[in-house]
Amino acid sequence: MAGMADSRTGGVRVTLGLGTERLTSDLVKAIDSVRAQSMVEWELFVFDGSEGSCVEGALRAYGDGRIRHERIDAGRGCAAHLATVLHRGSAPFVGLLNDSDELLSDHLRRLC
Repeated sequence: MAGMADSRTGGVRVTLGLGTERLTSDLVKAIDSVRAQSMVEWELFVFDGSEGSCVEGALRAYGDGRIRHERIDAGRGCAAHLATVLHRGSAPFVGLLNDSDELLSDHLRRLC
């Protein structure tokens, strides 16, 4: 049933991965669109290929334990992101976002 927690996964129903190489307003919009979901049982891995700590600091500022920072080598690509999400994620559903994507507020609920 949409919006209900799954006790087998600690309540997480969707694991998302998002790759970026810099902190931009588009990245912030992408993360905000995940946080604005009507279904709140998600986790987000942000794969950070930037050279500095701006992305990590911005993620920490959210204060949202569902968002996880993952430092990566730049240019690892989508396949590496997917492999990490499948290995480290805990949800039965998985999705990938680009750092310029924005989800509609009911996207995850419809997915599940």
